[in-house]
Amino acid sequence: MRKFAIAIVVCAASTVLGANFWITEAQSYVINGLTELKFESVPAPGGVVGGPQRFRVTQKTVDHLRNLANTNKTIIVENDGSITVK
Repeated sequence: MRKFAIAIVVCAASTVLGANFWITEAQSYVINGLTELKFESVPAPGGVVGGPQRFRVTQKTVDHLRNLANTNKTIIVENDGSITVK
């Protein structure tokens, strides 16, 4: 019974963590940067979790990047992989 309860907790925790639990560290750094730059995440075909992550360039992405260019902003990659726009 105890093993069954532990298995249920592990399954529930995996479900709650979602796709971010199944991506690599390198992917998490790039995903955070692309999200900050307004790229749109595209779900994997068939709802597959893990593997290559897909992003789409939208008008919102273009407008955001154009705004950064027009205001002479600089993108700084921090030591933890996050980005800051200044």
